[in-house]
Amino acid sequence: MRPDDWHLTEDVHDFLARAGDFLRSRPVLHTMPLTVIERLRTDGAAAHGAEAPVFGRLERGGEVHATFYQRTPSGPLSLTSVTREQADVLAARLVDLGHPVPGVSGDHDSATSFAEAWQRHTGAVPVLDKRLHLYRLGALTPPEPLPEGRGRVAGEQDHEQVVRWCREFCVDVGESVSVEAMDAGSWADTRFADKHFTFWETPDGTPVSMAGSTSMVGGMIRVDPVYTPAHLRGRGYAGAVTVEVSRAALAAGATDVVLFTDPANPTSNALYRRLGYVLVTDFAVYGFSHDVPEAGWEHDRHGTRLPSGTDPSAPRHRLQQGGGEHLLTVAGAEPTVAHTPGHAPGAAGRSFSGQESRQRLRALPWKPGRVPGGRLPVERTPARCPGAASARASVRVRGRGGRRRRRGRCRCGLAWGHGVPCHPRPGAVRHTGWVGQW
Repeated sequence: MRPDDWHLTEDVHDFLARAGDFLRSRPVLHTMPLTVIERLRTDGAAAHGAEAPVFGRLERGGEVHATFYQRTPSGPLSLTSVTREQADVLAARLVDLGHPVPGVSGDHDSATSFAEAWQRHTGAVPVLDKRLHLYRLGALTPPEPLPEGRGRVAGEQDHEQVVRWCREFCVDVGESVSVEAMDAGSWADTRFADKHFTFWETPDGTPVSMAGSTSMVGGMIRVDPVYTPAHLRGRGYAGAVTVEVSRAALAAGATDVVLFTDPANPTSNALYRRLGYVLVTDFAVYGFSHDVPEAGWEHDRHGTRLPSGTDPSAPRHRLQQGGGEHLLTVAGAEPTVAHTPGHAPGAAGRSFSGQESRQRLRALPWKPGRVPGGRLPVERTPARCPGAASARASVRVRGRGGRRRRRGRCRCGLAWGHGVPCHPRPGAVRHTGWVGQW
C-alpha cells in the first residue's frame, strides 16, 4: 500500500460520486459521514468560506476501502473503519502534505490506530477526549405504561424553545462549541440546525421532553439529541419521545435507526436497551497535544496525564465531565488536586483550563470493588450553586458498611448525588459529572 492510494479533495460532489456507494454500503457504521457530508453538499461551498472541508478516500483497483472527512482545519478528522496499516499510511500521507490534524474520531479501534500512527509520525500525544456507544434499533418496544400525553412535531413557532433546550443539552454534555454558537446567535452553524424535532407534551399541551432526528440518508436516520429538563426527569418522558421519533423514522422508510450514548451514563443506556436499541460498537474521539509533561507527571499510551510512577496496568476510573467546574482528588499517599478556575487557587496541585481538564484528567488509580457497583463515591454539586443542599433529597439505598447513599435534586433543578458516603474520606470526588470504570 502506498501513501498516494489516499486521494484528497475539497470537491464534495466528486467525493460522493466516487465514495458515495461505499458510505451507503454500511449506513450504521457510517452514520456520521453520511449525515455530515450530506449537509455539506446541500449547504454548498459558499457556506464554508475560506475553511473548505477536506475529503479523502482510500482507493485501489477502482474500489474504495475507507474514507475520511474534516470539516475545518481546526476540527477532528472523522474516519471510517481502517486497519492499522491503512491508518499508518494515511498518517504518513497527511504529514507529507503538511495537513493539520488536531484530532480524530471514528470507531474505537480505527481512531486508536490512527492516533497511535499520528504520534509515531509527529510526536503529538493522543488524548482520549470522549467515548461513545453506538446503538441500532432492533424491535421497537414502547414502555408500558407510557406517560400521559402525546408526541407533536415541533414547528416554526417552537424554534425558541428548541434552541433553548438544545443549549441546555449542550451545557449538560459539555459541548462548548455549540453553546458559543448559539450564544452568538449562529443557530445555522450548530449541528442541530438541520435536524427535525419532536416534543412530548402533557395533556394540557405543555412540552416536557424533546428528541431530534436527522434526515434519512442511505436508509438511515439518527436520533439526536434527546433532552428532558432536569426537573422533569424520571417520569418516562424521554422514553416516550424517543419511541415517537423512532416510530416516525420507521414509518418514513428507514431501514436503520441509530443513536449514540455516553457509556458513563447508565440511565440513558438502560433506557435505550429497554426500548429495543442494540449496542453495535464503541466510538472514540482523540485530541492531539504537543505538550511535554512537567516533572512529576507523565502520559500513558492513551494520552492520559498521570503522576509519574503510576502503575500503567492498575485499574482506573474515568471522569466524564458534564460541563462546569469540578474538583478532582487522586487517591494515594500524596493526593493531588486538579481544579478548574472557580475553586480555591491555593489548593494543592495545578489549575487547568476547562479544555485541558476535559482532555487530560481522565484517570484515578482505584482498585475495583473498593466502592459499591465499581463506582467512585461522588457528589454532584453544580457550579451554578456550589454546595447547595437538596430541597428534595431522599434516601435510596444503603451502601458499603451501612453508609447511606442519597440521591435527589439541587435547588437549581440539576440532579445531584450518586453513592455519596455520609462521612467524606480521602479520595472522594466532588465534581459536576459522572465517574465510570475505564
